Amino acid sequence: MTRHVLGISGKDSLATALLVKAYKPELWQSLELFTTLTGADYPETVTWLQRLPGLLGKPIEFVEGDLPGAIARYSTGDRAFLPSGRARYCTKEAKIQPFERWLGKDKAILYTGIRADEQRAGYKTSEQISSVFPLVEFDFNLGRVWALILGLDEQYQPPTFYWESLHELARLAWRESLPLFQTELDDHMSHAQKVVLMSGRSRPNCYFCFNQRQYEIVWLREAHPQLFAQMMAYEKQDYSWKQDFPLRELTQERCDQIKWKRARAIASSVASQQFSADADGFESMASCGLFCGK
Repeated sequence: MTRHVLGISGKDSLATALLVKAYKPELWQSLELFTTLTGADYPETVTWLQRLPGLLGKPIEFVEGDLPGAIARYSTGDRAFLPSGRARYCTKEAKIQPFERWLGKDKAILYTGIRADEQRAGYKTSEQISSVFPLVEFDFNLGRVWALILGLDEQYQPPTFYWESLHELARLAWRESLPLFQTELDDHMSHAQKVVLMSGRSRPNCYFCFNQRQYEIVWLREAHPQLFAQMMAYEKQDYSWKQDFPLRELTQERCDQIKWKRARAIASSVASQQFSADADGFESMASCGLFCGK
């Protein structure tokens, strides 16, 4: 017997589940939904995942990973180091391996949220596990995914991590850089663009993800100071989450500079009409791993 499984961790995988439910009802009956938590998940993300059975009409199995434990094992001895682009043990140990343990020796077809506009192979294919990509099959790019997700009741949409103070700065940057405009910044953005651009996070994965941008770390410091303190505690004198960006040296002045830079970039991109909710120009951030905020 072959199991059919779908991991939900973000907007793309939720869109995948909704498409299967709507257009493949026989498959939907046997499809198992799961999510792999790492132990470093945002509380907003966990709350959202707990709500989803109300939308999908079936339970989601919570598979437990242990990223703090993995980091502890790699942070001892002479070769201690944190996860990075060259040593991405976080996804392997806290996402993929717990999933494989949950699956056991069963054969499975894994339904994955890789979109039609992405060039990614997805989970490794083996005799035990094969991957299927419904978003590719239904020709869903980023714009179509956002249109589907933002059409849901708000409680079922992935957390937006709305950054109100950044939004205010972006409005100020708009007025300062375009003083002759008689309209406001918000008049030039769709709802989908506001959701993306005014977010403190580009994806709902681990709060100490090495792959996040500097402004996302500033948002973490402002919105979740306790989580920021935990992230900082993992750093040592000779290594940090981001190269040449040790968190212990992140002053308020530096945070203000990073935040203002982000605000100006938002105003500039909206003015140049760089972003569109139904085109490939819509800001896209590739997930750092198969189950990381995908």
